[in-house]
Amino acid sequence: FGLSTLLSSYQVYNVVKQIQEDNLQQLALFCEYARNAMDQSDCERKPFQKIDFLVRDWQNFDDDEHTIEQMEQQMSEYLAQVIDVRETAAKDLKETREQIQVCFEDIGCYGFSHPGFAVTKKKYAGEVS
Repeated sequence: FGLSTLLSSYQVYNVVKQIQEDNLQQLALFCEYARNAMDQSDCERKPFQKIDFLVRDWQNFDDDEHTIEQMEQQMSEYLAQVIDVRETAAKDLKETREQIQVCFEDIGCYGFSHPGFAVTKKKYAGEVS
């Protein structure tokens, strides 16, 4: 993860079902190392450009009839709730979120709903009805 973040201007952080606190803490730890390196170089910009959280098997879409724009809006609201410093009471959790926000120029979030249990069966042939 660390090497790919250093080499790429665009990072996709792949998580399952929801963004967990340990996902944020791992990302913040790496961000802290990057900020320390940037501080030593007297650089004023953020260390990284873009990160998108890709939430697989997202179970919280309200309705199957949503448009893509509505689902994107729901994921944006979810991300805002997850990384909002004001929503978090504990000091260390606030610092984790601040660290991430300071290190990335752009943070996004996308969700893929679960494809259904039929795809987990051995006899599934890849057909979509």
